[in-house]
Amino acid sequence: MRRLQDNESSTPEGDDQGIIPNLQRLQHDDDGSEADEIILRELAEKEKRCVGSLLAIWIHAGEVLLARRKKCPHGSWRAWLKAHAPYSHDTARVYMGIAKNKDRILRSQKTSRLVF
Repeated sequence: MRRLQDNESSTPEGDDQGIIPNLQRLQHDDDGSEADEIILRELAEKEKRCVGSLLAIWIHAGEVLLARRKKCPHGSWRAWLKAHAPYSHDTARVYMGIAKNKDRILRSQKTSRLVF
């Protein structure tokens, strides 16, 4: 196996924002199982960190949306959402559901079983 040279990129196409940092990808002989395992384990760790960050964002957005919805007069929620939020009604419902169930979701995340 050999490591990529300095001028070789391991960042996936379209990752111009660095969402997935350069991985020390290995070129391999045989079937590449060892190299793939290393890459997949590293990606799984990065994924866990990203999911935690996303959950925090979704929970916060859901809490803000829930609080705002309570302040909206009856029948005006969708109009307010369309005028003031960058989310569709369906996305807002998902985020509010996540916020309402955050304790259960965060508990399930600790056991690696996300429940929405």
